[in-house]
Amino acid sequence: MENWLSENDFHKLINAINTSIVMRWPCVPCYCFSTVCCPFTLGLSTLLVRCLCFSDAEMAAQATIQRVNDSQACRESGVTFKLVYSRCRSWIEVSRESRR
Repeated sequence: MENWLSENDFHKLINAINTSIVMRWPCVPCYCFSTVCCPFTLGLSTLLVRCLCFSDAEMAAQATIQRVNDSQACRESGVTFKLVYSRCRSWIEVSRESRR
């Protein structure tokens, strides 16, 4: 990785992605309210929080990853970031285009 991006650039790019997710992540009162109301709404409150709030965080992450991939540091080094899903987990995958 050190040959692709400087450590400073990598930390800046990852911090931008993390900040976009944290800013859109459901707040504690929202999450608690949906959990407390779950029995009364037959689970609808939990689904709304999951669908609305988490999808908002996901869209913000995707938009930030697109901006990060379009940044000069990524374009020059050929590095791309990608949000990957598998069952109930997700992670950021960092890859590099093979150059000839």
